[in-house]
Amino acid sequence: MVKVAKGRIVTVFSQTKPLLASELEAHLRRLRPGFEPVSAPVALKGGYLNYVWRLQGESESWIAKQALPFFAAFPEQALSPTRLWFEVRALEVLGPMGALVELRTETVRAPQLLAFEPEYSLLWMEDIGSGPDLYHWLMQIPCLERIAHRAQELALFLADLHAYSSSHRRLAEDFYNFEVQATRLRVQYDLAAWLPQNLYEDRVYTELRQAVYALGEQLLKPGKCLIMGDLWPASICMTEQGIRLLDWEFVHWGQPAQDLGHFMAHCWLISEAHAGTAIQVCIDHFWQVFSMHYWKRIETTCPQLWQENDYEAKRIHAGAEILIRTVGIFQKCGYFAGIPAQDPQVLKALALAQTLILDFQS
Repeated sequence: MVKVAKGRIVTVFSQTKPLLASELEAHLRRLRPGFEPVSAPVALKGGYLNYVWRLQGESESWIAKQALPFFAAFPEQALSPTRLWFEVRALEVLGPMGALVELRTETVRAPQLLAFEPEYSLLWMEDIGSGPDLYHWLMQIPCLERIAHRAQELALFLADLHAYSSSHRRLAEDFYNFEVQATRLRVQYDLAAWLPQNLYEDRVYTELRQAVYALGEQLLKPGKCLIMGDLWPASICMTEQGIRLLDWEFVHWGQPAQDLGHFMAHCWLISEAHAGTAIQVCIDHFWQVFSMHYWKRIETTCPQLWQENDYEAKRIHAGAEILIRTVGIFQKCGYFAGIPAQDPQVLKALALAQTLILDFQS
């Protein structure tokens, strides 16, 4: 059962297991009379949060996503299923009839929302195909000109999302995604709960813990624009038709620093994981072009959006993301999977995280 009270979603959610293949097919037949699958639903891999399937029919294909009250990849970690409501809202507002329809192009866009069954926490959307995500696209070593073109497209979309949404203040209440931000505070920003203390000297560890937790508390408050919330390579699908941004569950009326810091951290992680290779050249070029065009667009359209404290927040979030991906819960399924904490690559990551979080002048 799902209720809405004072703009906040209040959930009593009893389902704790993903739907069976036969149940998914039955749901889709009700939504789309006459739909007949040509094969069993295919579970899609790559995400940590939800259960996702492709249902293929004779002439069309649908994607189903179910959010349960925990991380799909880490069932011991609670995560409110209301996150799917926010993704639905994002797909609506960025859709053909949405308040931010001016951002919608075939060059960069979110998937089309097809249906939502809140009682099952089940979202249905268009199948954008099986194009690679950004990481695997870069592993194909595309030419630098093509990389620059795609990086510019993504940068302009994100800058426009931040800038244009900031003038749509009525979106603030609809996208106050408090539950997700509270989960981030608990799972990521509370370093004392998961970061081994022996990785830093006592003084540095204390300062890191205090700075990151303070950012997490700050990000619980409503911000100043709509942010994607989970901008990392797995959410960026590179199709022949254009870039498709997936997984909007962490969308939030928040701080643009969270988007920029998140993406910056992942670009650095990929670069270091492939140091000395052509992949490093590709990801470094992508980030450089992306960053250049993002800031140019912001300076032109909404220069007041970023203040001094936002640059600090970007760095702190980037540092926290590097930590959790190299020595935290997400290390085992990331670029540094299986690499011990004393490995030179990880030590370099720890040093960079310290610099990003504590040294605002560098």
